[in-house]
Amino acid sequence: MAAVIAFVLCGWQLRRDGERNATRASALAAEGAPPLGPTEAVGPHVQWRVVDWSGQYAGTPELFAQRLEKERRGYGLVQRFVRDDGVEVWVDRGWIDSDAARALGTSSPGPEGPTRLTGQLRPMTGAADAEPVTGHGGVRIWPYGAYASLAAAHPAMPASYVVSGRLDGSRGADPVGLDGFATPPRDQTSLHYASQWLAIGLLALIAAIPGLWPRVRSFLDAG
Repeated sequence: MAAVIAFVLCGWQLRRDGERNATRASALAAEGAPPLGPTEAVGPHVQWRVVDWSGQYAGTPELFAQRLEKERRGYGLVQRFVRDDGVEVWVDRGWIDSDAARALGTSSPGPEGPTRLTGQLRPMTGAADAEPVTGHGGVRIWPYGAYASLAAAHPAMPASYVVSGRLDGSRGADPVGLDGFATPPRDQTSLHYASQWLAIGLLALIAAIPGLWPRVRSFLDAG
């Protein structure tokens, strides 16, 4: 019975491993796909694709707290981007330090006017019920990684954002500082649990084998 329970839990953890890494699987499936076109719809079906759009940045930037850059503490800067066809999408433009964040209340991070956006489209994940604070001249500051809260505050916009970077995924030069992008790392948590349950099940099975045949014979004789 202990072996059966352990094997069932092992199978459950293997299913959880697939669920935990579904995002990674989607990102790998999008590798090598051509850039998303300038008029294609933005939604879950195209997440992790690279984009190559023209348009312009608009509105006051949003900040995400506690982002590090080479051990320097600062903010992640997110801003609206209006595509030439009018579609709006959030763009994570990268890391800025505290001095640059304080200047956002009086100046734009640039560039102003028509520009080109390249990067990778990602799902807006993280805490969905976080509240921002206001600072640095009226800029909203969200908790670290709470992209889903920003999406919830603006339901009319797609629940996806672009991580700006070169089309090949490398880091680029920019006044703000581009992050680039990469495939999400594999989550090994459930796989480790599955291996532990498999080992427990095998040990329980081995322990049961010496007394298994006498019990079977006793059952048959009783019948």
